[in-house]
Amino acid sequence: MNCMKDNSQHFVMSIDEIKFVSDEKGHCITGSVKSGTLENESEIVVSNGRRGFVVEIQKDGNIVYTATQGEKVSLFVLNFNENEFKNASPDLYLEAVDNFYEKRLTKELKEHNRKVEIYDVPPTTDELDEPFKMEIDQVYWVEAKKGYLLTGKIVGGFIDIDDKIILSNGLQATVKEFDNESDYACAFDTNVGILVSGIKKGALDGVENLVVTADY
Repeated sequence: MNCMKDNSQHFVMSIDEIKFVSDEKGHCITGSVKSGTLENESEIVVSNGRRGFVVEIQKDGNIVYTATQGEKVSLFVLNFNENEFKNASPDLYLEAVDNFYEKRLTKELKEHNRKVEIYDVPPTTDELDEPFKMEIDQVYWVEAKKGYLLTGKIVGGFIDIDDKIILSNGLQATVKEFDNESDYACAFDTNVGILVSGIKKGALDGVENLVVTADY
């Protein structure tokens, strides 16, 4: 698998094996580094869209602090569920969540199905091209912001600040900010918070099973 053009420093690693380590409640991912360098305590994303946090790197059975192009290493990664990769595709790879990755993802989200300059890198996920949909776990009134914070899981598409949304109970609102200080939120954000305006205080009291979609 090749990396994107003119970006030899971006970390990409092919995956040979993923094992859940029950004693440590994490996953050991073994594979070969195809490009770039990854430091310990870095965030990575697997090609199925799941993000994790690297807490240990091993090479030849020894703990090291970096993984570099050409090396075969094992990464111990947190933040995945126990059965996350039980039925995963055998051709998974992972890459570093860095400025290059974020810019590429943003470009893919903004451009949708337009032609983008990607060479031999599989698309991130089909779910990014679906209409925006978010399943809500909790709602909180934020007095200082005079708006509701909606938390939950985005199951399709993406959304930007100032986008209009509609709740499944018929109320409409405007996205003002995200709790992670990002400019957008997208599919596979499993614990995202969206602050919205346009809904009166108390209007969501006792409301359950909310689903949010974009007001196209």
